[in-house]
Amino acid sequence: MDRIFEAIEEWMRNLLTGMVSSNLTTMYTDVNEKTGQIAAQVGQTPQGWNGSIYSMIQNLSESVIVPIAGMIITFVLCYFSEYRLSLRKAQWAVLSGPRAVPLISVHTHHLIHM
Repeated sequence: MDRIFEAIEEWMRNLLTGMVSSNLTTMYTDVNEKTGQIAAQVGQTPQGWNGSIYSMIQNLSESVIVPIAGMIITFVLCYFSEYRLSLRKAQWAVLSGPRAVPLISVHTHHLIHM
């Protein structure tokens, strides 16, 4: 009787071992295939991934974003240039002394000579 139970136990063990081994092999193969597909998609260039969206973004960048950035940079540089000029004028007025900057206006000058 023990021999029959041992035979059934061995048959069940072999059956379960084969099923688990088959499932793990299938799962391993599927994971490898999916990993290969993901690597192929991640490794694509933007043009290869979706060329129409890439060309639209490139066209938008060249026709809209670059000119706006140019205007902003021009405004900032002109502002700082004007700021530097006003600082130079103020420094020149301070360093040149009282003769360089008239303290008496024309109207006050007429009142003094009367």
